[in-house]
Amino acid sequence: MVPSPGPDRSGAGNRRLGDHTRGDVRAPIAAGNASEKEIKGFYQFLVDWEKQHLEALRTLYNSVRQDFFSAGSFSPF
Repeated sequence: MVPSPGPDRSGAGNRRLGDHTRGDVRAPIAAGNASEKEIKGFYQFLVDWEKQHLEALRTLYNSVRQDFFSAGSFSPF
């Protein structure tokens, strides 16, 4: 069993799902600063892959949120 890394002190846990305005931007910066085409391509692949993960999680979150609101007869607006 792998031990827990401990509490997240990065502040990432304080963001809402989909709030990427304060997210980690190292991969895009690394992609822009990479000198070799293959390395740039790899970093861009990672950026695109993570964007797909974000969109999938955002869609799932919104669906679950809507189900939760509907089950409680609640509308935020």
